[in-house]
Amino acid sequence: MKTIKCLFGLLVFFFLSQNTKAQGAYFGANFGLIELEQFKSRPIVGLGFQYEFKNGFGIEYNIQAGSNYFQIPSSPSLGFSTYESFSSAKASDESSIPGGAFILGILIGVLPEGIFYSIRVNETFDISPHINPLQQNFIKNDYQDRTESIYGGSAGVRLYIYSQNNKSRLAPFVDYKFQYQGNAGNGLVYGISWFSTIRK
Repeated sequence: MKTIKCLFGLLVFFFLSQNTKAQGAYFGANFGLIELEQFKSRPIVGLGFQYEFKNGFGIEYNIQAGSNYFQIPSSPSLGFSTYESFSSAKASDESSIPGGAFILGILIGVLPEGIFYSIRVNETFDISPHINPLQQNFIKNDYQDRTESIYGGSAGVRLYIYSQNNKSRLAPFVDYKFQYQGNAGNGLVYGISWFSTIRK
């Protein structure tokens, strides 16, 4: 519970202090290899969205897929679960605010999967550490009959290599992936991403 409060506090501070200094939105694709304990290594592909602020901080959402593997942000699932829990618990409470459970569910449902910080090395390179604690993985190990839904996260670093006009960037990355529960263990994900911005 303490960890959740700390993460929530960081997000609130981040949005309140930085949302007027937008640098740009980036859309991208990635290709890599995932190697988890008790889960055979396999290639994965994915899509990503990032919004980076002028001071180098940013938020991101990712979708990745591979053989017997699929990853999405866990925020929508957590938002729906929150809505279900609060709406059922307060159904008989006359003092509850109408639609309060729905609004809370929406707010949780749009939380970013993770945050990152780009450290400018020179005009061509950035180093960007990131942490993505809100991931939901759908994994089926070779010994399982069904796919398992597992909450987890990842932390790692990217190297951004910018184009001459700074509108696109190539990003080799390596992540340490961890699971909060389930049969698949922790491990590494590494590969390369390409992002393009829509700013003028």
